[in-house]
Order: sequence, then structure tokens, then C-alpha cells
Amino acid sequence: SISGMAQLMRQGRIDLLIDSPFPTYVINKLSGAEPIAIRWKDGHEKYSTVIYADKSSGIKTLDQLKGKRLVFEDPYSTSGYFLPKSELLNKKYKLVEKSVGQTVDKDEIAYYFSSTGHDEVDKGNAAAAVEIGYKFDKNLALHPGAYTVLMKTIDVYRHIVIARSDLDPQLKAEIVSILLNMDKDDYGKEVLKDISETSKFTVLPNMNVAFEGVKELTKYIEAEIVAR
Repeated sequence: SISGMAQLMRQGRIDLLIDSPFPTYVINKLSGAEPIAIRWKDGHEKYSTVIYADKSSGIKTLDQLKGKRLVFEDPYSTSGYFLPKSELLNKKYKLVEKSVGQTVDKDEIAYYFSSTGHDEVDKGNAAAAVEIGYKFDKNLALHPGAYTVLMKTIDVYRHIVIARSDLDPQLKAEIVSILLNMDKDDYGKEVLKDISETSKFTVLPNMNVAFEGVKELTKYIEAEIVAR
């Protein structure tokens, strides 16, 4: 769990964590850990989330999702849940988790989870779905004119590496050096590829930008993140 991971870092039983911005920020906040690097995945340093509808549905705005269903990808995912949900809450939309068979009130957006959002929209089970921005762009290129973008979220870092606060400074510096140089030799590249297609690690411009945007949005879903 998120709270359990924060406790392990406080106890010194976990030294490093690599995760997406929302859970990493909460663990950082609860444990006092320090951001030390950025993990690039699939060639991307940052990403956003797109909420989209089938163009044939006639839905063109978020307001038109009231009384309908939105499908998120995964209850533990920044791009597939935390990021789009927090932005919708920030825009004052009422979100309620409901199964496909349940009645949806006209003032709420009901949501459920599926790893195949496109299929759910195509089948008519959901009025809209979410997808990582760069994957959506590729899909739209294959099916031009098929979908309408209802919202694009802010950009956030793909993954952030944090280290427990009392990790030896010299050891921490050596770890950062190793991470930053892994993409510069063949063995390092092999290891990176095995870590879910990691492209490389880079340093943060400064520590203040590690959770830019996420910090402000977390207030809407922090209790839910901690409970997971």
C-alpha cells in the first residue's frame, strides 16, 4: 500500500522507489523522501492524459458526460485514473464509481475501470474513456476523425525516483551517477529495456519542479491514494 511503502521508507527498510507522480508525491510527503531523478519510459520524459469520446456519439464537451459513463484504466494508475480524475474534480464535476448496470444520475459522471477503454467506448458501454496522450495520438493517426478530445490534462513527469531522506549522501550520489549513465553502454541499455522499456534516467532541473501540478491536484484524491 502507499502508506505502507511510506512507513518502510521511514524505517529505512526501503531505500529507493520508482513510481508515477501521484503515489510518489504522497509517499514523499509521508516519508520525507527526496526526489533524485526522472525515469523516461517509451522515449518520453513527461506525459498527459486525454479524455475522449467516439465522434459519432455527438459528445463534444465534458458537460455532456453528465448522466453518462466514463471508463478509467486502472485504480492505481496516474495517467489512467489519478490525473484525469483529480482534474475533473478540480473542475467541480461530480464523479461516482458505478458498474455498467447501475443507474446514473443526471448531475454526475459515473465511472468504472477497464484496460480496454477503446472497446468499451466502441461497444457503447461508456460514453468516454481515457488514454495516455502519446498513445492516443498514435491511435488517432490510425483512425483519423474517429474520436473527439474532451479534455487534455497537464503534463507530468513519467516516473520519479525518490530516495529515503537519511540515505548516505555519498551512496546516493553514486546511485544517481549509475542511473544517469546506464543508457551510455550496451549492458546498461539491456537492463533499462528489462525495466518496462525504460529509455533512460535524467536529473531533475530542480527539486521544486518534481511534483509541479501534481502537488496542487493531489488534495482532491490524497485520502483515496493513501487508502490504497
